[in-house]
Amino acid sequence: MRKAAKVLALLAVLGAVAFWWFKPTYIVLDIPVPRSPGGVAFWSEQQYSELAYSDSRGVLYVHRRVGTAYVEWNWKTLDEAYAFFDKALSERGWTSGPRGIEDSTVPESRLLGPENFKSYLRADEKQQSEARVHVAIWPIRSDTVKGFHVVMVTEQPSLLRQLQRAMD
Repeated sequence: MRKAAKVLALLAVLGAVAFWWFKPTYIVLDIPVPRSPGGVAFWSEQQYSELAYSDSRGVLYVHRRVGTAYVEWNWKTLDEAYAFFDKALSERGWTSGPRGIEDSTVPESRLLGPENFKSYLRADEKQQSEARVHVAIWPIRSDTVKGFHVVMVTEQPSLLRQLQRAMD
């Protein structure tokens, strides 16, 4: 009986380690944006998903946030909005990457002009990570710009995807 209990305990430990090792690891960035004077939160939507490509193993763990800013209490121009995110992401270890390149994790990148979409990479090049942050910002239009729609997406490769990349 003791041997069976030890085997079961070992299997439980191995199962817990495997679960921890392979569990999804989303990058959730908390970028506080001031609330509206009425107390309405900037970030209004949040999604967690996995993206798999037919030609590669593993998945990308995708975290998506959507917010709306109005010129009365946030930014007046697109450049001001990007300056805000450049600073916030830089403080969190991300560097500005390519601008205007389509990315399947952000469908808006296929619809917006290059000035409305920007990607960020890890500041530490030693990590050689596929982790990315993408920010899409475009104006709310009427007769004049009333504010901006903002989408921020993070993508983190699964362990299997990282292993495949390392073997290629």
